[in-house]
Amino acid sequence: MVGLVFSAQAVGLIIGPLAALALLGGGAGPAATWRILLGLGAIPAAAAVWLRRKMPEPPATRPRPPASRSPAPPCPRLRACGRS
Repeated sequence: MVGLVFSAQAVGLIIGPLAALALLGGGAGPAATWRILLGLGAIPAAAAVWLRRKMPEPPATRPRPPASRSPAPPCPRLRACGRS
């Protein structure tokens, strides 16, 4: 899993400058190029957020229902329970 993350980082480091060269070579000005590259860079992050929201939670991390316990007996005097 860690290797996949680092290899995706390397792919992004290659594709980013190539996309910038293509945009600048295609006639887009520097002002438009950085905005387009910023938007393209947000797509993988948005995809990761969307996929993580749709992914089911593993059983080990699901909240457990509270254990049923008998309620604490009422305190006869409030000062004896540490309340003032």
